[in-house]
Amino acid sequence: MDRLTRYSDGLFLSFLFLLPFQTIYLLREPIIGGEKWQYGTIGVYLSTLVLACAVMIGAVLKMKASGNESISVRIKKLWRDRKADAFLLLIVLWSGLSILWAQDAVLAGHTFVRIVLAADAFVLTRELVRRGKGKRIVMILFVAGAIQSAIGIGQFLTQETFSSILLGTGVHESWKAGTSVLKNDSGRFLRAYGTFPHPNMYGLFLAVVLVLVMLSIGGKSPSFPLFQRGKHPRDTQSSKERSLLSKIGETLRLTFVKGIPSLRARLQRYAKHCGQGEGFYIRIGILSGILIILLGLVVSFSRLAWGGFLLGFVFFVRQRYSRFSKSKDMTWRYSLAISATITISIAVFTGILHETVFPRFDGTTVEREGSVVDRMSTYADAIKLIKDHPLLGVGAGNYTAELIHTNLNRPIWAIQPMHDVPLLIFAELGLVGFVLSFLFSAAYLMAVFEKKNAPAYTGALLVLIPSLLLDHFLWTSNFGLLFLFVLLGIAVDFIDR
Repeated sequence: MDRLTRYSDGLFLSFLFLLPFQTIYLLREPIIGGEKWQYGTIGVYLSTLVLACAVMIGAVLKMKASGNESISVRIKKLWRDRKADAFLLLIVLWSGLSILWAQDAVLAGHTFVRIVLAADAFVLTRELVRRGKGKRIVMILFVAGAIQSAIGIGQFLTQETFSSILLGTGVHESWKAGTSVLKNDSGRFLRAYGTFPHPNMYGLFLAVVLVLVMLSIGGKSPSFPLFQRGKHPRDTQSSKERSLLSKIGETLRLTFVKGIPSLRARLQRYAKHCGQGEGFYIRIGILSGILIILLGLVVSFSRLAWGGFLLGFVFFVRQRYSRFSKSKDMTWRYSLAISATITISIAVFTGILHETVFPRFDGTTVEREGSVVDRMSTYADAIKLIKDHPLLGVGAGNYTAELIHTNLNRPIWAIQPMHDVPLLIFAELGLVGFVLSFLFSAAYLMAVFEKKNAPAYTGALLVLIPSLLLDHFLWTSNFGLLFLFVLLGIAVDFIDR
């Protein structure tokens, strides 16, 4: 591997770690009627800058690899070999053209750049996976998820958040309007945010990370040796190549297990009996990390994230049962341990927090919160915009800008994007953009299911379904759009090597 490739890979993995952090330099922060227009804000995120550097190095590598091929030859190859990429390129070009008829051309241009970077993230993720580094991506996300979960748990327990320019976090107070809280007879309780602008984004990130880690368990790839039975990571990798997650598991073992001699002796005897050796402790470390992330997911109190995780968890159980029911491979035992741990933990966490969990599904509470009513009200706006601009749309990122222009008397806080990503794309990019998005999705799914083992990892995409249909941040936010395309890149070529 040459130096440029190492730099590109390192920068991209750094981008994945930084993606949950909202460190931003604001370029435009519009105020309308004395209130901030959140969806018209333009800024440069630290994670985006790191991604852009990785993209530039990747572009240099691509030019070196392509040699003297003409553009027409490259386009023919793209259409012949990777139709999903071809449709994605058309979506990017169409979103750029939409600047010409957008109400706010600057905002449309900013959104166009985000879509370009998202497409690049998709390509870079896929390239890393094809070179056998897919599980390293999962490890980076696992570490980031554990950190986010720890921050969120602390926020819920203390009922306080902190402001940090470096981490991109703001102060959220439960008594203020607009803060995401739990409402019951005991009062208002702050939901966990992590370093995200909303608990739904925080919860979705943790849910996806959990499912990705679960689906990575049981593989035979040396890139994830901690899930191999009877082997220590050092048996298959040098100390330099040892995975970050293995080091975390070893640290947990030294910190907690060696500090309790009696427990250590029991675990050693059990490990010796099972033939697991030192790898047993690493598995305990992974289970501990999963528990931390699971608790962080619970205190997000995001129904969308909970529903998405349930879909992913059911897929994981079904896939593992189908895969190992008639197999002599004993790695199914660890998958069973993961499933049992998660099921029991959810029951325990729900029992402890039942006064705040159960009201999330109570009809009276849901009606009082008004979240469902707010979501439904956005449909009327979307249908009107689609009728007024059926073919071209209102321009990339210009959904709220168009509503402000056509509803001058409506307060800015009452103007929100459509809480349905497909319809939101239709409204912004018109019928042309919607059709291109549909064709990209169809070509993508065909590419996924052409792979023998790849469909197993599409379970992580199931987690996104509730948020895609009932929220908008997977299209409107910097984190959401980039994270969506990273996951698409993982699933399309994540083969169990």
